[in-house]
Amino acid sequence: MKFLVTATPIVPLTDHAVLDKLADWMRDQQRAGRLTDAYGLVGGGGCSVMDVASAEQLHELTALSPVGAYLSFDIKPLIDLDKSLGMGRARLPA
Repeated sequence: MKFLVTATPIVPLTDHAVLDKLADWMRDQQRAGRLTDAYGLVGGGGCSVMDVASAEQLHELTALSPVGAYLSFDIKPLIDLDKSLGMGRARLPA
């Protein structure tokens, strides 16, 4: 399952070591195939696409993230575009 994860800072990060740990953690998630895309957001925070087996696995990953205590997460499940469009077409009158 793919999820869009948007992370918004709730506490300022002042420790460079924490950001280094986050960078290492994100690279580990990329190598494991769980993090497919990641972006910083203008004004702070960031977003990523996580590809995990379940919502529970995603919850565990966000909770264990090195900066999880500093962030508020907004998580949305993603649907393949063609599948989503097909679902929309099926709802339209013939």
